[in-house]
Amino acid sequence: MRSQFHHVVDIVPTIYDALGITPPSSSTGRSRSSSTGISLAYTFDNATAPTKKQVQYFDNNGSRAI
Repeated sequence: MRSQFHHVVDIVPTIYDALGITPPSSSTGRSRSSSTGISLAYTFDNATAPTKKQVQYFDNNGSRAI
């Protein structure tokens, strides 16, 4: 059980972090925007670590929330 807030957008940054991979800056010749998520790997060894997520932005079909 963890008390830190995380969202599905944090999964890819966590995979990159766990594997030590630098996210690509481009794909098929097009530049990529940075991920809005953060790695949740910091919780792997410390279940009570304070959350690193300060703000979470949601957008679903034009409906936005923060």
